[in-house]
Amino acid sequence: MKQADGKIDLRFLRMSKGWSQQEVADMAGISRSYIGMLECGRTPSVAVAHKLAQIFRIEWHAFFN
Repeated sequence: MKQADGKIDLRFLRMSKGWSQQEVADMAGISRSYIGMLECGRTPSVAVAHKLAQIFRIEWHAFFN
C-alpha cells in the first residue's frame, strides 16, 4: 500500500501481517527504532530496502519515489 506521497506505507504492511516493529526489525537485522523512523517517513538505505522488500514480498524500489 502506498501513501499519498507515493511511498510505501510500511506501517500498513507490517500491521497487515500482524507483526510488531521488533519482529520486522529482527527479520531485517535492524533496530526497532529504525523501523519506527521508516514508518514516520524516513527513506531507507538501499540495503534496508532490499531486506524489507524480501520480507514483505514487494519490489525494493517501491520504497523510493
